[in-house]
Amino acid sequence: MASERGWMPGVRRIETSHFGYTDLPRGGMRPIAVVNHVAQGYVRTLDDWARRGVNVSPHFGITRAGEVHQYVGIFDAGYHAGRLDPGHPPTWRRYRQGVNPNRYTIGIEFEGFSAVPTYGYDYVYEQARPWPEPMVEAGIDVHRWIFRQIDIEPSSDSVIGHSEIAPLSRANDPGPCWPRARILEALGAGAARSPELSLAEALALVVEAYRPQGAAPRARLLPRPIEGEQHVYRMEVDAPGS
Repeated sequence: MASERGWMPGVRRIETSHFGYTDLPRGGMRPIAVVNHVAQGYVRTLDDWARRGVNVSPHFGITRAGEVHQYVGIFDAGYHAGRLDPGHPPTWRRYRQGVNPNRYTIGIEFEGFSAVPTYGYDYVYEQARPWPEPMVEAGIDVHRWIFRQIDIEPSSDSVIGHSEIAPLSRANDPGPCWPRARILEALGAGAARSPELSLAEALALVVEAYRPQGAAPRARLLPRPIEGEQHVYRMEVDAPGS
Protein backbone atom coordinates (compact mmCIF):
# COMPACT_ATOMS: atom_id res chain seq x y z
CA MET A 1 0.00 0.00 0.00
CA ALA A 2 1.40 3.40 -0.98
CA SER A 3 2.09 5.83 1.84
CA GLU A 4 0.29 9.17 2.03
CA ARG A 5 2.15 11.91 0.23
CA GLY A 6 4.51 13.76 2.54
CA TRP A 7 4.32 11.21 5.37
CA MET A 8 7.18 8.78 5.96
CA PRO A 9 6.04 5.17 6.19
CA GLY A 10 6.87 3.08 9.24
CA VAL A 11 7.28 5.96 11.71
CA ARG A 12 5.09 7.18 14.53
CA ARG A 13 2.64 9.80 13.27
CA ILE A 14 1.46 12.45 15.72
CA GLU A 15 -0.22 15.19 13.71
CA THR A 16 -0.22 18.72 15.04
CA SER A 17 -2.91 21.28 14.27
CA HIS A 18 -0.39 24.14 14.16
CA PHE A 19 1.34 24.39 10.79
CA GLY A 20 1.09 26.15 7.45
CA TYR A 21 0.26 29.64 6.23
CA THR A 22 -3.05 30.91 4.88
CA ASP A 23 -1.53 31.88 1.51
CA LEU A 24 0.27 28.55 1.07
CA PRO A 25 -2.05 25.78 -0.18
CA ARG A 26 -2.22 22.59 1.85
CA GLY A 27 0.49 20.29 0.55
CA GLY A 28 1.86 23.09 -1.62
CA MET A 29 5.21 23.81 0.03
CA ARG A 30 8.26 23.16 -2.14
CA PRO A 31 11.14 22.51 0.29
CA ILE A 32 14.70 23.17 -0.79
CA ALA A 33 16.55 22.18 2.39
CA VAL A 34 16.41 20.16 5.60
CA VAL A 35 17.16 22.09 8.79
CA ASN A 36 18.78 20.02 11.54
CA HIS A 37 18.05 21.03 15.14
CA VAL A 38 19.04 19.77 18.54
CA ALA A 39 15.85 19.78 20.62
CA GLN A 40 17.37 21.08 23.85
CA GLY A 41 14.96 18.60 25.36
CA TYR A 42 13.17 15.35 24.73
CA VAL A 43 10.94 14.06 21.95
CA ARG A 44 8.20 13.34 24.48
CA THR A 45 7.91 17.12 24.88
CA LEU A 46 7.51 17.54 21.11
CA ASP A 47 4.83 14.83 21.20
CA ASP A 48 2.97 16.69 23.93
CA TRP A 49 3.19 19.98 22.05
CA ALA A 50 1.83 18.34 18.91
CA ARG A 51 -1.12 16.86 20.78
CA ARG A 52 -1.91 20.18 22.47
CA GLY A 53 -1.41 22.27 19.33
CA VAL A 54 1.45 24.37 20.67
CA ASN A 55 2.78 26.81 18.08
CA VAL A 56 6.01 24.85 17.56
CA SER A 57 6.00 22.19 14.86
CA PRO A 58 9.08 20.56 13.37
CA HIS A 59 8.34 17.93 10.78
CA PHE A 60 10.22 15.18 12.62
CA GLY A 61 11.50 14.34 16.08
CA ILE A 62 14.10 11.60 16.55
CA THR A 63 14.80 10.01 19.92
CA ARG A 64 18.18 8.90 21.19
CA ALA A 65 16.97 5.32 20.73
CA GLY A 66 16.37 6.03 17.04
CA GLU A 67 12.57 6.22 17.09
CA VAL A 68 11.18 8.62 14.49
CA HIS A 69 8.06 10.70 15.12
CA GLN A 70 6.46 12.84 12.40
CA TYR A 71 4.24 15.82 13.18
CA VAL A 72 3.80 17.63 9.83
CA GLY A 73 3.82 16.40 6.24
CA ILE A 74 6.94 17.48 4.39
CA PHE A 75 4.94 19.45 1.80
CA ASP A 76 3.41 21.65 4.50
CA ALA A 77 5.21 24.41 6.41
CA GLY A 78 6.09 23.62 10.01
CA TYR A 79 7.11 26.20 12.62
CA HIS A 80 10.72 25.37 13.43
CA ALA A 81 13.11 28.00 12.01
CA GLY A 82 11.14 31.19 11.43
CA ARG A 83 12.79 33.52 13.93
CA LEU A 84 15.77 35.46 12.64
CA ASP A 85 18.38 37.42 14.59
CA PRO A 86 18.08 41.18 13.90
CA GLY A 87 21.47 42.50 12.87
CA HIS A 88 22.81 38.98 12.34
CA PRO A 89 21.57 37.75 8.97
CA PRO A 90 21.49 34.06 8.03
CA THR A 91 24.72 32.62 6.70
CA TRP A 92 22.84 30.04 4.65
CA ARG A 93 23.58 30.72 1.00
CA ARG A 94 20.06 29.89 -0.18
CA TYR A 95 18.21 32.01 2.34
CA ARG A 96 15.59 34.11 0.55
CA GLN A 97 15.67 37.68 1.76
CA GLY A 98 12.38 38.62 3.39
CA VAL A 99 10.84 35.14 3.12
CA ASN A 100 10.29 33.11 6.31
CA PRO A 101 12.54 29.99 6.13
CA ASN A 102 9.65 27.87 7.41
CA ARG A 103 8.04 28.33 4.01
CA TYR A 104 10.69 26.34 2.14
CA THR A 105 12.47 24.07 4.63
CA ILE A 106 11.85 20.81 6.51
CA GLY A 107 12.79 20.64 10.20
CA ILE A 108 14.20 17.65 12.10
CA GLU A 109 14.61 17.84 15.88
CA PHE A 110 17.15 15.48 17.43
CA GLU A 111 16.67 14.61 21.08
CA GLY A 112 19.16 15.91 23.63
CA PHE A 113 21.18 18.99 24.51
CA SER A 114 24.03 20.86 22.83
CA ALA A 115 24.35 23.53 25.57
CA VAL A 116 23.52 23.68 29.27
CA PRO A 117 19.90 24.87 29.59
CA THR A 118 18.26 26.75 32.46
CA TYR A 119 15.95 23.79 33.14
CA GLY A 120 16.37 20.12 33.94
CA TYR A 121 18.57 18.00 31.69
CA ASP A 122 20.69 14.88 31.86
CA TYR A 123 23.83 15.60 29.82
CA VAL A 124 25.15 17.80 27.02
CA TYR A 125 26.64 16.29 23.89
CA GLU A 126 30.41 16.54 23.72
CA GLN A 127 33.32 14.68 22.20
CA ALA A 128 33.27 12.05 24.95
CA ARG A 129 29.48 11.79 24.67
CA PRO A 130 28.54 12.17 20.99
CA TRP A 131 25.13 11.76 19.42
CA PRO A 132 23.91 8.20 20.04
CA GLU A 133 24.45 5.87 17.11
CA PRO A 134 20.75 4.80 16.78
CA MET A 135 19.74 8.47 16.56
CA VAL A 136 22.36 9.21 13.90
CA GLU A 137 21.34 6.20 11.81
CA ALA A 138 17.67 7.13 12.07
CA GLY A 139 18.51 10.69 11.05
CA ILE A 140 20.31 9.42 7.96
CA ASP A 141 17.28 7.28 7.07
CA VAL A 142 14.96 10.29 7.41
CA HIS A 143 17.21 12.50 5.29
CA ARG A 144 17.48 9.78 2.65
CA TRP A 145 13.69 9.41 2.47
CA ILE A 146 13.14 13.17 2.33
CA PHE A 147 15.54 13.70 -0.56
CA ARG A 148 13.83 10.94 -2.51
CA GLN A 149 10.57 12.86 -2.17
CA ILE A 150 11.65 16.44 -2.85
CA ASP A 151 13.88 15.90 -5.90
CA ILE A 152 16.65 18.18 -4.57
CA GLU A 153 20.26 17.08 -4.48
CA PRO A 154 21.71 16.64 -0.96
CA SER A 155 24.57 19.03 -0.31
CA SER A 156 25.87 21.38 2.37
CA ASP A 157 23.36 23.91 1.02
CA SER A 158 20.38 21.57 1.42
CA VAL A 159 21.41 19.83 4.68
CA ILE A 160 21.89 22.71 7.10
CA GLY A 161 21.91 23.53 10.80
CA HIS A 162 19.56 25.97 12.53
CA SER A 163 22.61 28.09 13.35
CA GLU A 164 22.91 28.95 9.65
CA ILE A 165 19.53 30.67 9.86
CA ALA A 166 19.85 32.23 13.32
CA PRO A 167 23.62 32.46 13.94
CA LEU A 168 23.37 34.37 17.23
CA SER A 169 20.46 32.90 19.18
CA ARG A 170 20.96 29.38 17.78
CA ALA A 171 24.74 29.30 17.70
CA ASN A 172 24.78 25.84 19.34
CA ASP A 173 21.91 24.39 17.32
CA PRO A 174 22.56 21.65 16.37
CA GLY A 175 26.00 22.11 17.91
CA PRO A 176 29.54 20.86 17.23
CA CYS A 177 28.62 17.19 17.71
CA TRP A 178 26.15 17.24 14.82
CA PRO A 179 27.51 14.60 12.39
CA ARG A 180 26.86 16.63 9.26
CA ALA A 181 29.78 15.21 7.27
CA ARG A 182 28.61 11.68 8.00
CA ILE A 183 25.04 12.49 6.93
CA LEU A 184 26.26 14.01 3.67
CA GLU A 185 28.59 11.09 3.02
CA ALA A 186 25.74 8.63 3.59
CA LEU A 187 23.61 10.59 1.12
CA GLY A 188 26.36 10.53 -1.47
CA ALA A 189 27.02 14.24 -1.24
CA GLY A 190 30.26 16.15 -0.80
CA ALA A 191 30.62 18.46 2.19
CA ALA A 192 32.07 21.30 0.14
CA ARG A 193 29.76 24.05 -1.05
CA SER A 194 29.21 24.27 -4.78
CA PRO A 195 30.10 27.77 -6.00
CA GLU A 196 27.35 27.69 -8.63
CA LEU A 197 23.76 26.51 -8.93
CA SER A 198 22.75 23.94 -11.51
CA LEU A 199 20.35 25.07 -14.24
CA ALA A 200 17.53 23.11 -12.62
CA GLU A 201 18.23 24.68 -9.22
CA ALA A 202 18.31 28.19 -10.70
CA LEU A 203 14.98 27.70 -12.45
CA ALA A 204 13.42 26.27 -9.28
CA LEU A 205 14.55 29.27 -7.26
CA VAL A 206 13.05 31.68 -9.81
CA VAL A 207 9.71 29.87 -9.75
CA GLU A 208 9.62 29.86 -5.95
CA ALA A 209 10.51 33.55 -5.74
CA TYR A 210 7.42 34.47 -7.72
CA ARG A 211 5.02 31.89 -6.26
CA PRO A 212 3.74 34.09 -3.35
CA GLN A 213 2.64 36.64 -5.95
CA GLY A 214 0.31 34.19 -7.64
CA ALA A 215 0.86 31.96 -10.65
CA ALA A 216 4.37 30.74 -11.30
CA PRO A 217 6.30 32.52 -14.05
CA ARG A 218 7.35 31.08 -17.38
CA ALA A 219 11.12 30.90 -17.61
CA ARG A 220 13.28 30.24 -20.66
CA LEU A 221 16.98 29.58 -21.00
CA LEU A 222 18.40 30.93 -24.26
CA PRO A 223 21.89 29.79 -25.28
CA ARG A 224 24.47 32.43 -26.10
CA PRO A 225 27.76 31.96 -27.96
CA ILE A 226 30.22 29.85 -26.02
CA GLU A 227 32.68 31.97 -24.04
CA GLY A 228 35.94 30.12 -23.66
CA GLU A 229 35.13 26.64 -22.35
CA GLN A 230 31.85 27.64 -20.70
CA HIS A 231 28.31 27.34 -21.99
CA VAL A 232 26.48 30.62 -21.32
CA TYR A 233 22.72 31.10 -21.12
CA ARG A 234 20.43 34.08 -20.81
CA MET A 235 17.34 33.59 -18.63
CA GLU A 236 14.10 35.29 -19.65
CA VAL A 237 11.18 35.33 -17.22
CA ASP A 238 7.56 36.20 -17.95
CA ALA A 239 6.42 37.20 -14.45
CA PRO A 240 2.73 37.07 -13.46
CA GLY A 241 0.97 40.30 -14.25
CA SER A 242 3.79 41.63 -16.42
